[in-house]
Amino acid sequence: MRRLLLLLLAAACAHAGEPPPFQLDWAVRYVNGEAVTMGDLREHLTDYLAGRDEPASSSERNRLMREALEDLTNERLLLNEADRLKVYIDRDLIARKVLDDARSEGQALDLAGKARRIAREERRAKRDAVLRFYEDRFARLRPMDLEDRFAQVRSTLRRPARTFVRQILLRPADPAARAEVAQQRFVLLRQAGNAADPAVQATAQRFIDAYLAGGLSPDEQNRLLDQAIAALAALDAPGARDTAVAAAAQIARQQRLRDLPAARAELERLRHGLLLEPIVSLEGAFGDLARARSEGPGAADGGRLPAVEPGTLAPEFDAMLGRLQPGELSPVFQVGGNACLVLLVRRDEERLPGFAEKSAEIETELGGARRVAVQRAVAGMLRAKAVIQQPANRPDGF
Repeated sequence: MRRLLLLLLAAACAHAGEPPPFQLDWAVRYVNGEAVTMGDLREHLTDYLAGRDEPASSSERNRLMREALEDLTNERLLLNEADRLKVYIDRDLIARKVLDDARSEGQALDLAGKARRIAREERRAKRDAVLRFYEDRFARLRPMDLEDRFAQVRSTLRRPARTFVRQILLRPADPAARAEVAQQRFVLLRQAGNAADPAVQATAQRFIDAYLAGGLSPDEQNRLLDQAIAALAALDAPGARDTAVAAAAQIARQQRLRDLPAARAELERLRHGLLLEPIVSLEGAFGDLARARSEGPGAADGGRLPAVEPGTLAPEFDAMLGRLQPGELSPVFQVGGNACLVLLVRRDEERLPGFAEKSAEIETELGGARRVAVQRAVAGMLRAKAVIQQPANRPDGF
């Protein structure tokens, strides 16, 4: 926001020309004889540009600057009208609200910041009061307006079918991590091959030779290393015992680094236990298990996923949900390289909402559009009676 503000102010200065020497602020427009200064525009830009993206070009920056100036002009006209109508605002209430809001936001306002915020809120209160005064002159929303709008947009309000599910997801370990553990176990075996005890040396070397002969798959290598560690532990020699203890830690780590088949097998065991649960307690048991074991989204919430609409998740996930009935547990299946188990909790069919369900939302939409139309009409009326002038030493069209 700060960068965007500086860019727009730089564009404004280039467009408006340099101010006379030693002039700290200068007029960019006169509204009913009252100067609108660059300082006023700078302050107004902070609110006007809130939430906007940074403009991509100088022409876009100039457009935003002109829009902000016109918006500020409309504000001045509304404030002048508020003075003419002798609009009353509760300044004490506004000041208390500003301080309460600052405290709730954790902001510490100095005197200048407090004064600026109070002045901004007072201006807003006056603008709103003038618009409410003129709003009564415009047609109000009628029930038939809401019904007509509902008829226009009803086809776009169709809500697709939604499925509510819980999920337990187990992720296989990175193959590189599993290979690293196997390599560390082989290093332990090589160390045993250098032990002082001849029996330990001979036993270790026999397995080292078989390992290095090649032609073994990763699973066969792991089984060979398991056999080597067991053979060394059976020797009951100091070097063999040390190797066995260190290898046990690596084995425990490797068991945690499961591959996809192991993840599926583990999930099959969990599913078998869930199938023994009574139907009435199945969802609760599934949620407890998901909190304890799931590695996927929603695990902390018992595996609960946001409402699933067709096409929002992986095709294999959608296909599995299409096969299930509410309260049914899925078979273990694969999604994106992970093992997955799903409980279908509820399914809401596709439907069109009725008028009663959407009337409040439509009234808010039409009410907002009406307020914008009122604001434009009032601003146009006030502009027609106003005297709006450019400074003599500024180019036209700023």
